[in-house]
Amino acid sequence: MTTLPQFERDVQGMAGNVTLYRRGINEFYLSHGFPRIYEGLEAVRPRLEAIGMYVRCRDTLQQAEALVRQGPDHDEEAEQLLLNLGGDLRDASGTHESMRKKLRGNPNATIDDFKADPDRESDQQ
Repeated sequence: MTTLPQFERDVQGMAGNVTLYRRGINEFYLSHGFPRIYEGLEAVRPRLEAIGMYVRCRDTLQQAEALVRQGPDHDEEAEQLLLNLGGDLRDASGTHESMRKKLRGNPNATIDDFKADPDRESDQQ
């Protein structure tokens, strides 16, 4: 089952995969990537609705997919839409603020301090 933090990471991954798709590195981006992200979207729908982000996520994903399908001239716009969505989603879900609090409390934090806590992620389903 997809959690909200996992969905946030998947949205960011979709942004990065636009370039990989055009370079031929991720040939399954359209045939598997978008169907998978839509499944994740529906899996976390109640959480997204609770923070007022479901419709925005759905519409942005659909718009980004349409842009990628139109061709390489629209890739940058699709990437930007997905990146903006990811940032807004992190703000709305509290992920960004949570990370800021960790850094304020420990300015010498390492990447290990930010690794996902499986117990916390299961609480956010």
